[in-house]
Amino acid sequence: MKKFRDDWEVGYFHYHGLPVDFTDPSKREIPWFNEYLNNSFRIAPGKEVPALSIEIDSIFLEEDAMTIEMHAMVPESPNSLYIYNALLTDIYPDQTNLVIFVFEKKETGIKFDVLNHSSTVMLK
Repeated sequence: MKKFRDDWEVGYFHYHGLPVDFTDPSKREIPWFNEYLNNSFRIAPGKEVPALSIEIDSIFLEEDAMTIEMHAMVPESPNSLYIYNALLTDIYPDQTNLVIFVFEKKETGIKFDVLNHSSTVMLK
């Protein structure tokens, strides 16, 4: 996942009224960071099924961008995946999140915004 670091800093300020500097790695370990990510981005083997546990592998910065590398274990071979992505749409009404989903060499682009927070991707 690639986002602008300052958008996350504005998000933190929006919720807490305090500035934060996510260039400091220790600040990316505060509870709000993971809670906000888990509440705003989920993947599940179905819409009515509990979300997969997503683990953050690494976070690194490139100028103004922040890349978050994550993984999740899918317990079985589902027919579809439900993706929920409302990252920063609660703060920026014009926020658009593009997810490029790749499965068996086929790419699917999915646009999420303030009006569309979820989508289902067929796997079979």
